[in-house]
Amino acid sequence: MMLEHTLKVQRDLLNEGFRKKAEEMSAEIDRLKNVIDTAKSDNTPWIAAILDKFGNKIISLSSARARLLGNLLKGISLLFTKN
Repeated sequence: MMLEHTLKVQRDLLNEGFRKKAEEMSAEIDRLKNVIDTAKSDNTPWIAAILDKFGNKIISLSSARARLLGNLLKGISLLFTKN
């Protein structure tokens, strides 16, 4: 009787653990699908994205010349975007 109860509790705990893991994996799958859909719908050319990110990095530098160069690169990246 005690063994049967212990086995039932063990089985329930295993099922609950797998269900929790399956729910976590399902949430991660949904998140990844959203990331993929967003990436597919983004029509920004790769050169514009790279120039924009590089411009942001340069702007984050403290010198005025670096900020000017960063803003220039960001402006150039806008020439490549499809709007």
